[in-house]
Amino acid sequence: MPNKCTDAQLSIAKKQLPEDYRGRPWHSGITLATVRSKFAYNPKLMREFYASDDFNFNTKTHSFYAVFIRWKKNFAPIDSLAIGSRNSKFNTDQWKSELGLDENNALSPVAIDYAAGTRPAKALVVEYEAQTPIPLESLKTKFGYSDNELAIVKIQKKQLNDDVMSKIVSRQKPSTTGKVDPTQPIHFLDISGTNGEDADILLNLMSIMDQVRYLHFEYNYPNTSWSNVKLSSLVKALQAKGLVCYFAGNKETDYALWRITDCFLDYYDIRRWAWLDCVNVEHEDVSKLASRMEQEFLMTLQTGISYFG
Repeated sequence: MPNKCTDAQLSIAKKQLPEDYRGRPWHSGITLATVRSKFAYNPKLMREFYASDDFNFNTKTHSFYAVFIRWKKNFAPIDSLAIGSRNSKFNTDQWKSELGLDENNALSPVAIDYAAGTRPAKALVVEYEAQTPIPLESLKTKFGYSDNELAIVKIQKKQLNDDVMSKIVSRQKPSTTGKVDPTQPIHFLDISGTNGEDADILLNLMSIMDQVRYLHFEYNYPNTSWSNVKLSSLVKALQAKGLVCYFAGNKETDYALWRITDCFLDYYDIRRWAWLDCVNVEHEDVSKLASRMEQEFLMTLQTGISYFG
Protein backbone atom coordinates (compact mmCIF):
# COMPACT_ATOMS: atom_id res chain seq x y z
CA MET A 1 0.00 0.00 0.00
CA PRO A 2 1.26 3.53 -0.71
CA ASN A 3 1.94 5.84 2.20
CA LYS A 4 -0.79 7.95 3.73
CA CYS A 5 -0.97 11.43 2.32
CA THR A 6 0.79 14.18 4.21
CA ASP A 7 -1.03 17.30 5.35
CA ALA A 8 0.73 19.19 2.56
CA GLN A 9 -0.50 16.74 -0.08
CA LEU A 10 -4.06 16.90 1.24
CA SER A 11 -3.91 20.69 1.14
CA ILE A 12 -2.91 20.59 -2.54
CA ALA A 13 -5.67 18.10 -3.36
CA LYS A 14 -8.21 20.38 -1.68
CA LYS A 15 -7.07 23.29 -3.84
CA GLN A 16 -7.18 21.24 -7.03
CA LEU A 17 -10.56 19.67 -6.22
CA PRO A 18 -12.41 22.32 -4.22
CA GLU A 19 -15.40 21.27 -2.18
CA ASP A 20 -17.96 23.10 -4.24
CA TYR A 21 -18.29 25.54 -7.10
CA ARG A 22 -21.26 27.82 -7.77
CA GLY A 23 -23.11 26.07 -4.94
CA ARG A 24 -24.21 23.00 -6.95
CA PRO A 25 -22.88 19.41 -6.89
CA TRP A 26 -22.75 19.34 -10.68
CA HIS A 27 -20.19 22.14 -10.49
CA SER A 28 -18.00 20.66 -7.77
CA GLY A 29 -14.31 20.43 -8.58
CA ILE A 30 -14.46 16.64 -8.40
CA THR A 31 -17.27 16.45 -10.94
CA LEU A 32 -15.65 18.93 -13.30
CA ALA A 33 -12.37 17.03 -13.12
CA THR A 34 -13.87 13.61 -13.84
CA VAL A 35 -17.32 12.99 -15.32
CA ARG A 36 -18.15 16.42 -16.73
CA SER A 37 -16.44 16.03 -20.08
CA LYS A 38 -17.26 15.98 -23.76
CA PHE A 39 -14.83 13.11 -24.20
CA ALA A 40 -15.17 9.41 -23.43
CA TYR A 41 -13.85 7.98 -20.19
CA ASN A 42 -10.35 6.70 -20.91
CA PRO A 43 -8.33 4.65 -18.39
CA LYS A 44 -5.20 5.45 -20.38
CA LEU A 45 -2.57 3.96 -18.07
CA MET A 46 -4.52 0.73 -17.67
CA ARG A 47 -5.09 0.30 -21.41
CA GLU A 48 -1.46 1.02 -22.24
CA PHE A 49 -0.28 -1.43 -19.59
CA TYR A 50 -2.46 -4.35 -20.67
CA ALA A 51 -1.55 -3.79 -24.32
CA SER A 52 2.18 -3.91 -23.57
CA ASP A 53 4.74 -6.59 -22.75
CA ASP A 54 4.85 -5.22 -19.20
CA PHE A 55 1.67 -7.19 -18.62
CA ASN A 56 2.75 -10.82 -18.30
CA PHE A 57 0.64 -13.75 -17.25
CA ASN A 58 0.63 -17.52 -17.69
CA THR A 59 -1.34 -17.97 -20.90
CA LYS A 60 -1.42 -21.73 -20.32
CA THR A 61 -3.70 -21.36 -17.31
CA HIS A 62 -5.05 -17.79 -17.43
CA SER A 63 -6.83 -15.56 -19.91
CA PHE A 64 -7.29 -11.83 -19.88
CA TYR A 65 -10.75 -11.35 -18.34
CA ALA A 66 -12.81 -8.15 -18.42
CA VAL A 67 -16.26 -7.76 -16.86
CA PHE A 68 -18.81 -5.04 -17.63
CA ILE A 69 -21.98 -4.60 -15.59
CA ARG A 70 -24.30 -3.18 -18.26
CA TRP A 71 -23.15 -1.98 -21.63
CA LYS A 72 -22.86 1.77 -22.23
CA LYS A 73 -23.33 1.50 -26.01
CA ASN A 74 -19.63 2.01 -26.59
CA PHE A 75 -16.86 -0.26 -27.80
CA ALA A 76 -15.22 -0.67 -24.38
CA PRO A 77 -15.84 -4.47 -24.29
CA ILE A 78 -14.14 -4.89 -27.65
CA ASP A 79 -11.38 -2.48 -26.70
CA SER A 80 -10.70 -4.63 -23.64
CA LEU A 81 -10.46 -7.70 -25.87
CA ALA A 82 -8.16 -5.85 -28.26
CA ILE A 83 -5.68 -4.78 -25.59
CA GLY A 84 -5.93 -8.02 -23.63
CA SER A 85 -5.53 -10.38 -26.58
CA ARG A 86 -3.49 -8.24 -28.98
CA ASN A 87 -5.55 -9.92 -31.69
CA SER A 88 -6.45 -7.75 -34.68
CA LYS A 89 -9.80 -9.52 -35.10
CA PHE A 90 -11.13 -7.28 -32.33
CA ASN A 91 -11.43 -4.20 -34.50
CA THR A 92 -12.56 -1.15 -32.55
CA ASP A 93 -12.89 0.93 -35.73
CA GLN A 94 -15.66 -1.41 -36.91
CA TRP A 95 -17.57 -0.90 -33.67
CA LYS A 96 -16.96 2.82 -33.77
CA SER A 97 -18.50 2.98 -37.24
CA GLU A 98 -21.42 0.67 -36.40
CA LEU A 99 -22.30 2.64 -33.28
CA GLY A 100 -21.91 6.01 -34.98
CA LEU A 101 -19.42 7.30 -32.41
CA ASP A 102 -17.58 10.52 -33.16
CA GLU A 103 -14.01 11.29 -32.14
CA ASN A 104 -15.11 12.66 -28.78
CA ASN A 105 -17.23 9.66 -27.79
CA ALA A 106 -14.79 7.01 -28.95
CA LEU A 107 -11.77 5.83 -27.01
CA SER A 108 -8.52 7.14 -28.42
CA PRO A 109 -6.34 4.28 -29.68
CA VAL A 110 -3.40 2.86 -27.75
CA ALA A 111 -0.40 1.18 -29.32
CA ILE A 112 -0.85 -2.58 -29.65
CA ASP A 113 2.03 -4.73 -30.91
CA TYR A 114 0.08 -7.30 -32.90
CA ALA A 115 3.34 -8.92 -34.05
CA ALA A 116 4.18 -9.86 -30.45
CA GLY A 117 1.69 -12.73 -30.50
CA THR A 118 -1.88 -13.15 -29.35
CA ARG A 119 -3.08 -13.93 -25.84
CA PRO A 120 -6.35 -15.61 -24.74
CA ALA A 121 -8.99 -13.07 -23.70
CA LYS A 122 -12.65 -12.93 -22.77
CA ALA A 123 -15.13 -10.16 -21.98
CA LEU A 124 -18.33 -10.68 -20.01
CA VAL A 125 -21.25 -8.24 -20.14
CA VAL A 126 -23.96 -8.61 -17.49
CA GLU A 127 -27.18 -6.87 -18.52
CA TYR A 128 -30.24 -6.19 -16.39
CA GLU A 129 -32.16 -3.77 -18.61
CA ALA A 130 -32.95 -3.84 -22.32
CA GLN A 131 -30.49 -1.94 -24.47
CA THR A 132 -31.75 -0.15 -27.56
CA PRO A 133 -31.53 0.68 -30.41
CA ILE A 134 -28.45 -1.50 -31.08
CA PRO A 135 -28.46 -4.63 -28.93
CA LEU A 136 -25.08 -6.02 -28.06
CA GLU A 137 -26.09 -9.46 -29.30
CA SER A 138 -26.48 -8.21 -32.87
CA LEU A 139 -22.99 -6.71 -32.86
CA LYS A 140 -21.57 -9.91 -31.44
CA THR A 141 -23.21 -11.93 -34.22
CA LYS A 142 -22.26 -9.49 -36.97
CA PHE A 143 -18.58 -9.59 -36.09
CA GLY A 144 -18.51 -13.31 -35.35
CA TYR A 145 -17.40 -13.44 -31.72
CA SER A 146 -17.87 -16.68 -29.79
CA ASP A 147 -19.24 -17.07 -26.27
CA ASN A 148 -15.67 -17.74 -25.16
CA GLU A 149 -14.69 -14.31 -26.45
CA LEU A 150 -17.73 -12.19 -25.66
CA ALA A 151 -20.31 -13.56 -23.24
CA ILE A 152 -23.61 -11.80 -22.51
CA VAL A 153 -25.67 -12.76 -19.47
CA LYS A 154 -29.02 -11.19 -18.62
CA ILE A 155 -30.43 -10.95 -15.12
CA GLN A 156 -33.36 -9.15 -13.52
CA LYS A 157 -32.67 -5.84 -11.84
CA LYS A 158 -33.90 -7.17 -8.48
CA GLN A 159 -31.04 -9.67 -8.58
CA LEU A 160 -28.56 -6.84 -8.05
CA ASN A 161 -29.26 -7.14 -4.35
CA ASP A 162 -28.06 -10.70 -3.90
CA ASP A 163 -25.01 -12.76 -4.80
CA VAL A 164 -26.16 -13.65 -8.31
CA MET A 165 -23.63 -11.42 -10.04
CA SER A 166 -20.62 -12.72 -8.13
CA LYS A 167 -21.66 -16.26 -9.07
CA ILE A 168 -22.08 -15.28 -12.71
CA VAL A 169 -18.70 -13.54 -12.84
CA SER A 170 -17.03 -16.58 -11.30
CA ARG A 171 -18.95 -19.08 -13.44
CA GLN A 172 -18.08 -17.21 -16.64
CA LYS A 173 -14.35 -17.09 -15.94
CA PRO A 174 -12.41 -18.22 -19.01
CA SER A 175 -10.56 -21.52 -19.13
CA THR A 176 -7.68 -22.54 -21.35
CA THR A 177 -7.59 -26.15 -20.13
CA GLY A 178 -11.28 -27.00 -19.83
CA LYS A 179 -11.23 -26.26 -16.12
CA VAL A 180 -11.12 -22.79 -14.60
CA ASP A 181 -7.97 -22.07 -12.64
CA PRO A 182 -9.07 -20.88 -9.16
CA THR A 183 -6.46 -18.12 -9.38
CA GLN A 184 -7.88 -16.71 -12.64
CA PRO A 185 -7.95 -12.91 -12.14
CA ILE A 186 -10.58 -10.38 -13.13
CA HIS A 187 -8.33 -7.94 -14.93
CA PHE A 188 -10.88 -5.19 -15.48
CA LEU A 189 -14.22 -4.70 -13.74
CA ASP A 190 -16.33 -1.81 -15.07
CA ILE A 191 -19.66 -1.07 -13.40
CA SER A 192 -20.02 2.53 -14.53
CA GLY A 193 -22.87 1.76 -16.93
CA THR A 194 -25.44 1.41 -14.15
CA ASN A 195 -28.09 3.91 -13.13
CA GLY A 196 -26.70 4.72 -9.72
CA GLU A 197 -26.60 1.15 -8.41
CA ASP A 198 -22.79 1.18 -8.19
CA ALA A 199 -22.61 1.12 -4.39
CA ASP A 200 -24.95 -1.88 -4.06
CA ILE A 201 -23.15 -3.75 -6.81
CA LEU A 202 -19.75 -3.12 -5.24
CA LEU A 203 -20.95 -4.40 -1.89
CA ASN A 204 -22.50 -7.49 -3.47
CA LEU A 205 -19.29 -8.24 -5.40
CA MET A 206 -17.04 -7.69 -2.38
CA SER A 207 -16.54 -11.44 -1.88
CA ILE A 208 -14.59 -11.66 -5.16
CA MET A 209 -13.10 -8.16 -5.15
CA ASP A 210 -9.67 -9.43 -4.12
CA GLN A 211 -9.48 -11.09 -7.55
CA VAL A 212 -10.02 -7.77 -9.34
CA ARG A 213 -6.92 -6.08 -10.69
CA TYR A 214 -8.51 -2.86 -11.97
CA LEU A 215 -11.90 -1.42 -11.03
CA HIS A 216 -13.89 1.45 -12.50
CA PHE A 217 -17.11 2.80 -11.01
CA GLU A 218 -19.16 5.96 -10.72
CA TYR A 219 -19.97 7.94 -7.62
CA ASN A 220 -23.50 9.25 -8.06
CA TYR A 221 -26.09 11.78 -6.91
CA PRO A 222 -28.84 12.25 -5.75
CA ASN A 223 -31.33 9.33 -5.38
CA THR A 224 -29.15 6.29 -5.86
CA SER A 225 -27.69 3.41 -3.87
CA TRP A 226 -25.13 5.90 -2.56
CA SER A 227 -27.86 7.34 -0.36
CA ASN A 228 -27.14 4.58 2.16
CA VAL A 229 -23.41 4.08 1.59
CA LYS A 230 -20.57 6.44 2.47
CA LEU A 231 -17.75 6.64 -0.03
CA SER A 232 -15.24 6.58 2.82
CA SER A 233 -16.62 3.27 4.11
CA LEU A 234 -16.60 1.71 0.67
CA VAL A 235 -13.04 2.84 -0.02
CA LYS A 236 -11.92 1.22 3.24
CA ALA A 237 -13.69 -2.02 2.30
CA LEU A 238 -11.96 -2.01 -1.10
CA GLN A 239 -8.63 -1.28 0.58
CA ALA A 240 -9.08 -4.41 2.67
CA LYS A 241 -9.24 -6.30 -0.64
CA GLY A 242 -5.99 -4.73 -1.83
CA LEU A 243 -7.52 -1.99 -3.99
CA VAL A 244 -6.21 1.57 -3.93
CA CYS A 245 -8.66 4.10 -5.38
CA TYR A 246 -8.27 7.38 -7.24
CA PHE A 247 -10.55 10.03 -8.67
CA ALA A 248 -9.99 9.49 -12.39
CA GLY A 249 -9.47 12.70 -14.31
CA ASN A 250 -10.94 13.34 -17.75
CA LYS A 251 -9.16 14.35 -20.94
CA GLU A 252 -9.46 18.03 -20.02
CA THR A 253 -7.21 17.34 -17.00
CA ASP A 254 -4.88 15.13 -19.07
CA TYR A 255 -6.20 12.07 -17.21
CA ALA A 256 -4.91 13.26 -13.86
CA LEU A 257 -5.32 11.02 -10.80
CA TRP A 258 -6.11 12.00 -7.22
CA ARG A 259 -5.67 9.20 -4.71
CA ILE A 260 -8.41 8.96 -2.09
CA THR A 261 -7.30 5.76 -0.31
CA ASP A 262 -5.49 7.06 2.79
CA CYS A 263 -5.87 10.52 1.21
CA PHE A 264 -9.52 11.09 2.04
CA LEU A 265 -10.93 14.56 2.63
CA ASP A 266 -14.14 14.69 4.67
CA TYR A 267 -16.19 16.40 1.96
CA TYR A 268 -15.60 13.51 -0.43
CA ASP A 269 -18.47 11.87 1.47
CA ILE A 270 -20.83 14.55 0.16
CA ARG A 271 -22.46 12.76 -2.76
CA ARG A 272 -21.71 14.06 -6.23
CA TRP A 273 -20.89 12.70 -9.66
CA ALA A 274 -17.39 11.36 -10.13
CA TRP A 275 -15.38 8.64 -11.83
CA LEU A 276 -13.16 6.45 -9.71
CA ASP A 277 -10.49 3.94 -10.70
CA CYS A 278 -8.88 1.44 -8.33
CA VAL A 279 -5.84 -0.79 -8.81
CA ASN A 280 -4.88 -3.83 -6.75
CA VAL A 281 -1.50 -3.34 -5.08
CA GLU A 282 -1.27 -6.88 -3.70
CA HIS A 283 -0.77 -8.73 -7.00
CA GLU A 284 2.57 -8.83 -8.78
CA ASP A 285 1.04 -9.02 -12.25
CA VAL A 286 -0.18 -5.41 -12.02
CA SER A 287 2.51 -3.98 -9.74
CA LYS A 288 3.95 -1.84 -12.55
CA LEU A 289 0.51 -0.45 -13.30
CA ALA A 290 -0.04 0.35 -9.61
CA SER A 291 3.31 2.15 -9.47
CA ARG A 292 2.49 4.19 -12.56
CA MET A 293 -0.86 5.26 -11.18
CA GLU A 294 0.70 6.39 -7.91
CA GLN A 295 3.38 8.27 -9.83
CA GLU A 296 0.68 9.97 -11.90
CA PHE A 297 -1.02 11.05 -8.68
CA LEU A 298 2.20 12.53 -7.32
CA MET A 299 2.80 14.32 -10.62
CA THR A 300 -0.75 15.70 -10.52
CA LEU A 301 -0.06 17.25 -7.13
CA GLN A 302 3.22 18.71 -8.35
CA THR A 303 1.51 20.76 -11.03
CA GLY A 304 0.45 23.15 -8.31
CA ILE A 305 -2.53 24.20 -10.40
CA SER A 306 -6.03 24.66 -9.07
CA TYR A 307 -8.09 23.27 -11.91
CA PHE A 308 -11.40 24.65 -10.69
CA GLY A 309 -12.77 27.12 -8.26
